[in-house]
Amino acid sequence: MNRALRNKVSRIIDDLEPDEQVVDAIRATPGGELERVIGGAAGGVALGALGFVVGAGLGERAGREARAAAEEVGVQAKGVDVMLVLTDRRLLVYQLGMTGKPKERIGSLSRREIADLSEGRLRILGQQMPALKVTTTSGASTAFGVARIRRAQLASFLEAYRAGRE
Repeated sequence: MNRALRNKVSRIIDDLEPDEQVVDAIRATPGGELERVIGGAAGGVALGALGFVVGAGLGERAGREARAAAEEVGVQAKGVDVMLVLTDRRLLVYQLGMTGKPKERIGSLSRREIADLSEGRLRILGQQMPALKVTTTSGASTAFGVARIRRAQLASFLEAYRAGRE
């Protein structure tokens, strides 16, 4: 494990099973969470107090729908920042704290439960952002937005996942 990866996952080592190896990790945002946060703020800037209420309502609806999709795949999405940790056995999802370090595990899928990890797109306020799409063998799926500056990390993460399937 390289040094940068070791720093990212140092707080979750105790969560790993004996002999379980971390393959890669990436920081992301559960789909719908940014809309929830930004919706109220954008409406408030544009239309004052009434706009804040309307924008917050629309953002909250998007957040609820995305959280429901995440729950279908076993992730209790809460908060804007998460870290997805790929091991040789599982995909672990952690909520990040204010310092950007993993704070609480909010999801875990065994590799057998994952039908596919792929690159997708999320639409946020008319803009598209890269996303890591998780599809389970039951057919449920959810997406995690990945900042454009982390696009190379997303490609590396997906490559590591595919290499582990062979």
